[in-house]
Amino acid sequence: MITYWRNLPLAPGDRISVRVRIPEPPGASDIIGRVLTVTPAAVLLEDRRGRQTEVRSEQVIAARKVPAIARGRNPAYADPARLRELLGVEEAWAARLCDVVDPAGLLGQRPVLLDGERVARFGDSRAEVTGEWVLMHLAEAEDFAPLAAWAVRRDARNVAADTPIPDPPLTG
Repeated sequence: MITYWRNLPLAPGDRISVRVRIPEPPGASDIIGRVLTVTPAAVLLEDRRGRQTEVRSEQVIAARKVPAIARGRNPAYADPARLRELLGVEEAWAARLCDVVDPAGLLGQRPVLLDGERVARFGDSRAEVTGEWVLMHLAEAEDFAPLAAWAVRRDARNVAADTPIPDPPLTG
């Protein structure tokens, strides 16, 4: 359901950037996060670390929608040997998450978190966010979608996986 918040049509799952007034020290701060709930008076956001922040309309200096999945650098320019080394495998593939994840599925099932905010497990599959990359070891192809959705919420932009789906292996 779409709710208008500060003239922005928002729904749970939308990603927004908000500049808010902060009292101490006087100034402003930016928050980028995914909308969890929205009313005309406030929005509840989840940032890339999983922290939830309520932003009231009167705190806002400016707000805008941003892409649901950040684009990131082109993984075709990543060093394939380095990605294989990080994954600890001989063959891997890489892609921008915005090219392989459906933004509509981002509010789906969440994997169990391990080792703080950087590592997740879904079934026998595992994912680790390292900077803008998520490194995946997939036991089942079906585990990709929930792990990718989790990685997007943690602000990953690219994926490298050791299961050859859907692209050919990295070369070089």
